[in-house]
Amino acid sequence: EALKTGLRQALEDADMDAASAIAFIHGCPDTELRPPLWRALLGPGSSEDEDTLHNRRVAYRELRSKMTAALEAPDGGDDEAEASASSSKPSLAALQKEVESDAQAAWRREAFFSERPQAAEAVANVVLTHAWRSLQYVKGSCELAGLLLYSLSGGGAPGQETV
Repeated sequence: EALKTGLRQALEDADMDAASAIAFIHGCPDTELRPPLWRALLGPGSSEDEDTLHNRRVAYRELRSKMTAALEAPDGGDDEAEASASSSKPSLAALQKEVESDAQAAWRREAFFSERPQAAEAVANVVLTHAWRSLQYVKGSCELAGLLLYSLSGGGAPGQETV
């Protein structure tokens, strides 16, 4: 209980040194504190930084909309000049197929993902948007994105260890 109180106080005071030390040594002692702890450790994360979080969410939605429009375009989002300049560049449709397949396979044995199809879809959406933006998919991105989603959402089932 003292760890929960100490971590909660460190997060409320924006004392990242104390929060980091508690999390590093003891893990996160409370599933309710896990999402704010991750946000704080990853930054921007503080409660007074809601504008930054809002702006990042808006920017992601705009980027995602552009990618979706490109995917729905008759040419599948592939510009002819770009395609001829780089024949080794995968098409957006090929990226989508690879990412969705990888997202389904990455965490298929975990209840968090198998019981929540929207979680695998969210992972695929984020990773596909990044792959489109960088013109390539990096193997293992779905596993990383899934781990972050699991952690930020509070993860595990009741009764599981919360580290």
